Amino acid sequence: MKINSTLLVFLIAVFSLAFLSYFELNMLGKVINPLGEDSSQNNLIETTKAEAIELISQSEQIVREMEDNGFGVNYVNDLLIEEKKAFEQARYAEILRNGSLNENETTEARIALRLVNWKLLNYNLVTDYFNKIKQARDKAVDLNDLISVLNTRVQDYSSSGVIFSPEDLTQLEEAGRALKEERYSDADNLINQARDSIESSRIETSRMSILTNNTIDFIKENGVYFLGGILIIIIITIFTLRRLRKRRILNRIIKLTAEEKAIKELEKRTQIERYKENKISGLVYNIRMKKYKERLDKVKQELPILKNNLNNKKDKFK
Repeated sequence: MKINSTLLVFLIAVFSLAFLSYFELNMLGKVINPLGEDSSQNNLIETTKAEAIELISQSEQIVREMEDNGFGVNYVNDLLIEEKKAFEQARYAEILRNGSLNENETTEARIALRLVNWKLLNYNLVTDYFNKIKQARDKAVDLNDLISVLNTRVQDYSSSGVIFSPEDLTQLEEAGRALKEERYSDADNLINQARDSIESSRIETSRMSILTNNTIDFIKENGVYFLGGILIIIIITIFTLRRLRKRRILNRIIKLTAEEKAIKELEKRTQIERYKENKISGLVYNIRMKKYKERLDKVKQELPILKNNLNNKKDKFK
């Protein structure tokens, strides 16, 4: 009896230590990962057939709502098809595991799952597809809301005088097109780019408005000095342009006078080569003299006009 009492105490002590160790480890796990317990429970809990049927019904409702609201539904329709396939495979697997009184149904299940490891199939995959459909719907709604907010912002900014570039509006249109085509990642990027461009345009317009207002205030406060400065600049500009024009006329006169003198010397030289030195033929002589005469006539016509213009400029400066 004494031995039995000692053994009983020993067993109680061991059991107590084991229980305390388990309790401490369990509490430690909760502190380190507060979501770990829930996640493991979710993994262990299988979706039932009734729940899967309800999820498919909800998925169909989501797809209809998206279509009614103008969203693209190709992607979610593909997910819905896969969701229904997953349901059918899980149903067939359930028939094979549990057996069925209907031999045709059992045969149909074996044929459908002949290439599938059906022993591990359940309705959890239906839940996964439902979550993907729901996430796609939520993403589409969020992107559509962002586009609507930016369009409203553009209208508000435009009414207050903000000027937008065509690229700003094009990015919003492309974002809407990407959303319609279910390119959610592209739509998200385009929305971010459009938001940045819109805000940049607003800031730039604000800066220009401040600069314009400051300039107007400066002119109002210093109007006399400002107008006087402009008048002085105009006078100096006119005076400079006249001087430059006079200089160009004078340079032209000098050039034509030198050319006239050179032509006359060439005529004399040609006459000497023809009649005194007999170096050129009569044909060459006539050609040269004709060319010299034509050029000399043009110079004599232009020189008087330039001299007259130069004298008029001098009179204006007096």
